[in-house]
Amino acid sequence: MIKHKENELRELLLPYVHTFTERKYDVERDDIESLIRFASSFGVLDIVIEEAKHHAGKGYENRPNAFWEFLKLIPDGVPPGQEDILEDLENDAED
Repeated sequence: MIKHKENELRELLLPYVHTFTERKYDVERDDIESLIRFASSFGVLDIVIEEAKHHAGKGYENRPNAFWEFLKLIPDGVPPGQEDILEDLENDAED
């Protein structure tokens, strides 16, 4: 089921792959894959899919940062069950 949702999101986001005049807005396939991994890890795939559907066909050409707005749907912190990663990073910073 998760793979199906990831594929659905991938299809919705592929039209955002584009090179813009201002390179800071460029979207590459790797960016899409990262967003999908984050959404899946944080359990917000459905939310991102619904938002992507809502914005489908609205023309990213006039809104170059449209793809990057989806990142706001990803919660801060670390994904559930991966808190030990944050603890390891904090311990490394203390050393």
